[in-house]
Amino acid sequence: MREIKFRIWDSKSKKMTQNAFIYDYIEAEAVKCINKDKYPIMQYTGLKDKNGTEIYEGDIVIVTYSDGSGYDNPVEVSFGKGSFWVGMGYLSDVKIIEIIGNIYENPELIKSQ
Repeated sequence: MREIKFRIWDSKSKKMTQNAFIYDYIEAEAVKCINKDKYPIMQYTGLKDKNGTEIYEGDIVIVTYSDGSGYDNPVEVSFGKGSFWVGMGYLSDVKIIEIIGNIYENPELIKSQ
């Protein structure tokens, strides 16, 4: 069973808070509706990259799949249809993965494509 963890991007301070307990971090905002534009929340995938770094939604990665195929360009880790994805494939099918940034601190890695 994978560990349930989250990280939060604070768009005001431009800082990523890793392994945050969400309600403590946004306690002042919790009285209102959580503003997902101000505090995007990303879930841990339960996997680590080739360097041992935890992989979260929103990470930008380079991947090689089990069948040897992959992407020359960076792709974003996302969640949809009950699974984590990288590009057009399941994250669970990846053989080698390396995090090179994330969509909040390094948006130019994806936007340049």
